[in-house]
Amino acid sequence: MSRLTKALVVTIVVVGLSTVAPAVARAGGIIIPSIGFSDLTEGAPNPYVSAGIDVVAGSYQSRPEYAAFDAYLHIPFGQGVLNYPAGPSLFVLTEGPDPSFISDWLMVETPQGYGGDGPVDWMQFIHVTFSSDSEVPLPPFPYAPTCSLVENGGWQTCGLYSQTGDRILDLNIQSDMDVVPDPGSTLLLLGMGLLGLRAWGKRR
Repeated sequence: MSRLTKALVVTIVVVGLSTVAPAVARAGGIIIPSIGFSDLTEGAPNPYVSAGIDVVAGSYQSRPEYAAFDAYLHIPFGQGVLNYPAGPSLFVLTEGPDPSFISDWLMVETPQGYGGDGPVDWMQFIHVTFSSDSEVPLPPFPYAPTCSLVENGGWQTCGLYSQTGDRILDLNIQSDMDVVPDPGSTLLLLGMGLLGLRAWGKRR
């Protein structure tokens, strides 16, 4: 983490994805590639990608609470690969401390393996899937989520590291907060309601 020096905002347009991407820069100004989805309203989520992510033309799909696309991740030579030795990578937001109440998830798979040499860096094919409010059931995942956070309504980040210890991709989610009733407050409201009914009955 000490190598991360400042936050940047990167604007990029890729095959119809017009986005504003909060990104992180390493020392020397090299930007960590970043993928994110904002889901603050009903309907399809708003995606973004930063520099270092080449979205495959025609691959983007979306519907209410869901989006997916294919892309190539650029990794500096010598900084390893994603999902080694096993994957995929999964970022989960929950609606509270109970991990079973999943609000949003963002998954990055590497179905074509570890990639190969590109013109100036290593290129690895990735498939990205986002779902909100469990509209799409969580797929079978034999590993624990890479990151699991309680949603807070702001941008939340999961940094993905290669086998060399380099941070090579950031996943970001901004989700609306679903209010989960507190059991104590629910009982209090119920008690107040019963008292009110009792008082109303006496007046009659």
